[in-house]
Amino acid sequence: MRRILSNQEERRLSIIELLSDLTEPITYKELASRLESSQRTISDDIDTISEIATQFTIHSTGPTVELIYKSNQNIQTVYRYFLSTSKGFMIINEILKHGSLTLDDLVSKLNLSRSTLYRLLSTMNIALKERYSIEISFNPFKFIGKEIDIRYFLTQFITERYFDTLSEISWLNIEYLDNLLIFLNQDLNTTIDYTILRTVKHSIIINAIRLKQGFYEFDDVEFRQDLVEQLLDKHPLIREQLTHLFKSNNVQFEVQLVYDLFKGSLLKNYYYSTKELLYALDGNPALRTSYNRLKAMLHTISEQFTLSLPNEEDLIYYLFSSVTLYKFVMNSSYILYDAKGLFVKDLVKHHPSFVDACKAQLVEYLNASSIEYHPDFLNHLIYILYTHWENLSTSLYTNGRIVKALIISAFDINHALMVKSQLTFQFSNRIHFDVYTDALLDFDSLSQSDYDIIIGNYPLPKLSDKHTLTIRSIITIEDTIALLNILNEMFDSNPKEH
Repeated sequence: MRRILSNQEERRLSIIELLSDLTEPITYKELASRLESSQRTISDDIDTISEIATQFTIHSTGPTVELIYKSNQNIQTVYRYFLSTSKGFMIINEILKHGSLTLDDLVSKLNLSRSTLYRLLSTMNIALKERYSIEISFNPFKFIGKEIDIRYFLTQFITERYFDTLSEISWLNIEYLDNLLIFLNQDLNTTIDYTILRTVKHSIIINAIRLKQGFYEFDDVEFRQDLVEQLLDKHPLIREQLTHLFKSNNVQFEVQLVYDLFKGSLLKNYYYSTKELLYALDGNPALRTSYNRLKAMLHTISEQFTLSLPNEEDLIYYLFSSVTLYKFVMNSSYILYDAKGLFVKDLVKHHPSFVDACKAQLVEYLNASSIEYHPDFLNHLIYILYTHWENLSTSLYTNGRIVKALIISAFDINHALMVKSQLTFQFSNRIHFDVYTDALLDFDSLSQSDYDIIIGNYPLPKLSDKHTLTIRSIITIEDTIALLNILNEMFDSNPKEH
């Protein structure tokens, strides 16, 4: 969706992204080279960014430049700024709030010429159609396409654009909605936390906005309408509160509107717990097939990387639920902030073979299940698999084995013991450290030992089948990172051996 930004906006965002990724200053020359632009253009862009920036500082010292965020800020602040100020995203925001606008309305609200507006919309529609299969019609200006795709896009848009300031666009009382959702989850005997509540709430707010604007229809999507009727009959107070909520906003209460409001939680094949999913397997052959495919997928991955599956049934439930909900959940896609993509990118740095294996298995599962998906969604599933698989993050490093490291000091034994205590504090679950105490140092013997890593505070010779690491006299962050990189290399180069 970056195509919606102007060339100038996209270049300035790229400058901030690049600076945000760096851990040290970069020269203007190198920055210009990486962005394939002139130093003068980059310098002018940075001057402009510095004038408008409020949550970060771009610090320039002679030929170099670096970005420093203010306390409790990160790159998401920057994306929110561009989503708020870019003319293309301002058009989307106005149509979101009003449902439909005339040419005169849109030109007046955004202070744009008609030619500029039409040129922008032509570019925007290419991006919207390519990624979300939706478009914006011309005069009146409104979203066209399947309602499920429109709401999928808008849910992600408000997630990045508004984050937790949803009262700016919602006609629902946010505090009331929070309490209602917590009550409903208690009644359904399901767990709810901040992130789950936020996910459901964002979907409901988009549903509420669209239904008030008169957009109701979903194509080819089945919902558990009986569940709504049961809840309304069981809790007359909920019916009364919803009736009051609708009427106070000039919306006539109808059960059909309640369906529309909560559709993200009422999908026919969505189950509210692992127990409920398992209970449904016997009477649903298609569900049993999908369950068995996920189970086989997890077993393949666990065997390849020698991993245990302590929460196998729950993990299958999380993956199945993610696939079922797909377009009804935020963060399975993105507008500017590719949160899941960045997560997977970082994960690849540590476990490239594991990520490749997961992608291959997930693609096979999705294809076998005839599920159409976007690469963004594949990243979302990898995120779910990695974060919901119990003890996976540590198991990938150890795979049931403790690495052995030997510490040699050119100072004295006490220095070696000090280094051991520092490294043990940081790597106690991954590495067992010993201190070299023999009178003579024989590297040929060390080559034949069962140590995986030899660590010293002086230049060490290369040893066959051993990793060597030269550290500083007192362990630094650079030493820690270097040792971590060795672990990553060891456990990802050939997972079958570890």
